[in-house]
Amino acid sequence: MKHELLTQNLYNTALMTPAFNGSGLNRLLIVSGYATSAMASKHLTDFAEKSWNPHIDLVYGMAKVDGILKSVHEGFQKLASSPLGSHFSCSYLAKGEAVHAKIYVWCRDAKPVLAYTGSANYTEAAFIRGQRREVLTETNPQQAYAFFKSLKRDSVDCQDSTVGDIFKIAIRMGKPKFEANESIKNDKSTVELTKDAKSEFLGLEKATVSLVDRSGNVPLRSNLNWGQRPEYNRDKNQSYLALRGDLRKSDFFPARGFHFTVLTDDNQIIQCVRAQDGDKAIHTPHDNAQLGRYFRGRLGLPSGTLVTTADLQRYGRVAVDFYKIDDENYYMDFSKDSNA
Repeated sequence: MKHELLTQNLYNTALMTPAFNGSGLNRLLIVSGYATSAMASKHLTDFAEKSWNPHIDLVYGMAKVDGILKSVHEGFQKLASSPLGSHFSCSYLAKGEAVHAKIYVWCRDAKPVLAYTGSANYTEAAFIRGQRREVLTETNPQQAYAFFKSLKRDSVDCQDSTVGDIFKIAIRMGKPKFEANESIKNDKSTVELTKDAKSEFLGLEKATVSLVDRSGNVPLRSNLNWGQRPEYNRDKNQSYLALRGDLRKSDFFPARGFHFTVLTDDNQIIQCVRAQDGDKAIHTPHDNAQLGRYFRGRLGLPSGTLVTTADLQRYGRVAVDFYKIDDENYYMDFSKDSNA
């Protein structure tokens, strides 16, 4: 049977529409040479917004050969352990030859019904951003399902404790001097980036985001204090980071709606997205209070507390620095020892 070659609207056609066509498809099995947690975050969020939650099971095929970014790996781990985790699992191919193939198999329970193959990795760059020309075409779902199952048997779950022993977890690609395995102090309970590891980001494109307004004060009902509106009964931790001036107009951060994964200097992972009119803010798509809890924790403040200008001054920072690893991964520095 001949199938049409798909070149446009791949995300909706192959990854979204099959879940809503009345066929009862509830599982999406993916084999992808490369993949990003930003893509998985957006995909899961888009499903949740439509109140439909098929389970996504991803096999990352090239990790054994090329390694995997620390932000991507820990982004997958965080998604898998989050409330969305009941709808997401991810593993890395560990045995046999690496796999560069891309296969997307829709199933009704354990029965494969529809499958696509082609050039598109499971990334926003391939499916959504329009940065490169990709193609997909329908393929035999039973054969694609068998291929997925054979690779799944040879894979290690992203949350397995042996991942760091099997794969190179890289802080940034193209800089082999510091791999996460070597530059991260790991006692199995506490993991922190070393100063040497943090210095690896200094050559990247950088942007500074202020935590205060133009008068030098922390706004009382926006930014870090967005949730301080008792009349709306909000979570008091709700927060966002405001983008102003040239930074707001630039393409340093992805456009509105695209997710990106942020690795922080204290080794936290935060999924982010641009939002609000004019793309003027950075939000956390799964929980608008996540940024507020994070910054209050760094400042040593109780959850839900009003953040004041004096709190930032006492900490020693009134801005946060972002380093662009790539279009879907960033490093955020709010460390006291930053010389920025």
